[in-house]
This record gives sequence, structure tokens and C-alpha cells, in this order.
Amino acid sequence: MQESSVPVTDTFPAGFSNGGQPIPELACGGGQTWILTTSVGDTKNSRSMMNYLKVGSFSVIFSGDATEATQESAVANNGGEPFKVAVLTGSHHGATTHGSNNAAWAASTNPLVLVFSAGTKYHHPSCDAARAYEARGSLLQAVAHDFQCGDASGYQRSQPRVAAYDTETDGVITVTSDGEIMDVSCSLNTGCGLASSASLELLQ
Repeated sequence: MQESSVPVTDTFPAGFSNGGQPIPELACGGGQTWILTTSVGDTKNSRSMMNYLKVGSFSVIFSGDATEATQESAVANNGGEPFKVAVLTGSHHGATTHGSNNAAWAASTNPLVLVFSAGTKYHHPSCDAARAYEARGSLLQAVAHDFQCGDASGYQRSQPRVAAYDTETDGVITVTSDGEIMDVSCSLNTGCGLASSASLELLQ
């Protein structure tokens, strides 16, 4: 990037955001990107950069390894207002340590689709994390599909009918949207999609 004369920043002040303005250099087609927060706290996880991508009415929050401190900073940078988000990646692979994926963050995001990027280590995603989002009632109805979550005693398998997915059991989770309608597919589970194509008027 630097060789192409594109400015690269590797240090940000604590809690940096774009103040609600998209980053011109990260525009792609009709898509725009915001930094919600970064460099919070003193751990690698809490200092994660949290990004927001929007195309039309479709939006995604990429949470990284966010902890409670990171999540609180993102909400504060949004004026304390909840986000309107179609897809949310679960913070820190679905962990609940250090306040990741807590009830307050679930209430601030109310995702329509929830994706946990997790393997078989540390019993991620946590079942408590999954329940925090499911309790909000915002997840779209989906075709019954494989899902696993864990706790100290091991993993639990289920076939939920809401749009919560994990990469260990569902594989590559692909969300497609034209900015108005959204669909979901999974590489390891051909029947994992939404119960019906979702109109993103829900986010207006």
C-alpha cells in the first residue's frame, strides 16, 4: 500500500472513530466503510478495530476481538444510539470473557443475521453469547440448520430456526444483498438459508 502512495495509519488515538462519516479511500462501488472504534484499553482484543460497512440499506458490523470496553466505545461514538445492522459478526469468536457479546451490546445492535467465526477451541461461540442475541428477538426466521455453541462442559448441538450461524458447523457463510433484499447460504449446509428473502426495509 505504501509503495502505491496510499496513506497507511498504524496508530490511532484511543477510541478513534470517523465521527459518523465514511472513509472516502475505502469506498467500493456503492459501499461505504466507517471505523466505529479502535485502540481502546490495553489488551490486544480490546484494541480491535470495529468496522461498519453499508451498501444501500444493507449493513454489517465487523466486531473483531472486541471486549466490553470496545463495544461500549463504539456505542458512545454513535452518540449512545443503537445501530441498525443487518449482519453482525460475534465479538471475539463468540466469547463472553471481558464482556464480549454481552446483553448491552446485543441490545445496541439487534442484528437480523448473526455470524460467529469459530473453530473447536475454547468452546466458542459461547452458548451464553448466542442466547444474549436470541433473547433480543431481532434474528430473522431461518430454515433449521446445524449450530453449535459451548460452555465449560463442552459443546451443544442444535438446529435453530433463527439466523444464527457458526463457521465450524456451517462452513463459509455467504450473505448476499443488492442493498434491499438479503439471503444467506452456507458451504457445509445447503439448507441453512433464511425462511424467506428478507427485505431490508426492516432497518429503516
